[in-house]
Amino acid sequence: MAARISAAYAVACASFFLNMVCLVFIPSTPNHFTWWALALVAFYDVTQIAAGALELIAPGPAAVALKRVSQRVWTVCIGCSSIVCLGVLVMSFLACTALPETMTETGVLNYAVGNYAVHFLPIGRLLFTMPKVISNAGYDVGLAAAVVVTYCLYFQPRHIYGCAIPRWLTVIALTLPLLVCSLTLFTLYGQRSFPEK
Repeated sequence: MAARISAAYAVACASFFLNMVCLVFIPSTPNHFTWWALALVAFYDVTQIAAGALELIAPGPAAVALKRVSQRVWTVCIGCSSIVCLGVLVMSFLACTALPETMTETGVLNYAVGNYAVHFLPIGRLLFTMPKVISNAGYDVGLAAAVVVTYCLYFQPRHIYGCAIPRWLTVIALTLPLLVCSLTLFTLYGQRSFPEK
């Protein structure tokens, strides 16, 4: 048990450090949804670190509750990270100007490494630490949808990313991955709830 907790703790610490490096040093701002997704994954890492530490120091109801919060945050993160990954692929397909402009500004090698680090590595890390049991998956993916809606209320994604698509298609493109993620989680986990300790 302690070895499993310490391994998850080490992964969460390393991931948190990498996310902080990406948020601080890779030129991005909160007007990019990737920034929001990275911040959410960093928050997830903090909840994982806290839950692991609490489970080692003082196992009990508080540790179980914090672990549940961490697992629910994971669902929100996987929804938002799915949007980021699929968004990069869709933007490439639609020939949006943000990706080629970034590659020109940063160079091919920096672009390739940075693109992987901020878009695809976080979802790999989330899949690596997928909870064994998830309850309220639909509700939590709904929270991810709320994050997307909040982002869209403050920013115009099609203008930020230079995509020549109508606004209604932007909304569909941002919410479709959440629907797929929700259906996948429901298929994998169904209506199961957390086992009590």
